[in-house]
Amino acid sequence: MDAITLRWCAELFYGGAAGGGKSDFLLGDFLQDVSTYGKAWKGILFRRTYPELEELIARSKDIYPQTGAKWSEQKKLWIWPNGATLKMRYAERNDDVLRYQGHQYTWIGWDELTQWPTLFCYRYMRSRLRSPHPVPYKRIRSAANPGGPGHLEVKRYFVDPAPGGYNLLTDEQGIERMFIPARLKDNLILTINDPSYRQRLLALGSDTLVRALEAGDWSVIEGAFFDNWTDRRHVIRPFQVPDHWLRLRAMDWGFAVPFSVGWFAVVGDEYVARNMADDPVILPRGCLVRYREWYGLDEKYAGLRMTAEAVAKGIVEREKYTDYTRNMKLVKALQVSEFCASPLLL
Repeated sequence: MDAITLRWCAELFYGGAAGGGKSDFLLGDFLQDVSTYGKAWKGILFRRTYPELEELIARSKDIYPQTGAKWSEQKKLWIWPNGATLKMRYAERNDDVLRYQGHQYTWIGWDELTQWPTLFCYRYMRSRLRSPHPVPYKRIRSAANPGGPGHLEVKRYFVDPAPGGYNLLTDEQGIERMFIPARLKDNLILTINDPSYRQRLLALGSDTLVRALEAGDWSVIEGAFFDNWTDRRHVIRPFQVPDHWLRLRAMDWGFAVPFSVGWFAVVGDEYVARNMADDPVILPRGCLVRYREWYGLDEKYAGLRMTAEAVAKGIVEREKYTDYTRNMKLVKALQVSEFCASPLLL
């Protein structure tokens, strides 16, 4: 499993298909540094509700006793002979994490992160990732399936910037994070001991649920207007648009809500592109490729309240540049909240 080898990455999200071994990943990721740091290695692992936490505790009892760890039922705490500890906790409401003010942890885990409606608990506990001891690989690990009340917020933070995963992202504070896709084949124990599990997922009935849980598709939302959308098919890597392709621009106006300006090219002849997983995607003649986007929103996903004249000026400025790299520099210069999308196959 690739995710468990990336100890140096401060925040890592392992998410996707059901049965991908996500809970085992979290338990194993903490375990791998128990012998390295001893009593300095202090972790806490969250589920949203206590019944869900009981399932995680039960799984940990299958693994940890073999490593010499002792379980305290009263404290909900694993203790290793060298002093390393892992707390098993739940946080159903935002206020639940406030009790950890002043705590220090070198490892923080979140199982089924999409079950929290927002990332408030996640972000708050990030401030508890600290230690008076020299522990270079302090980290936060989380895992989840697509869906759940927090699907969109988790997707925006971890998945949208790099839908194919494996790309190191850095926020304005210099904090690094990465998304690693979870696949059913990653869980060898499940696929060997329960070979019919995939067939049961395919029999869920809802195509949306099948794509979310069997394929680990983060682009699906039950009831969405474009319910056939998939990142694997419709999002492709940037490429140089041939000069002879017809180009056009379209806009959906917004003021208090975000506006969207899209630049499109009409594929002149059949073209082979690559999706974010680097698989080939055939672009048929006549289809539209959205090769640039200006989406006007602030950090709270509200509109920028720009006048029509200011938006028009921004469009003109952006059309002075055709090179993707130069356009990204222009975005920084204008200091406008903008997402320059990879090409979209429509």
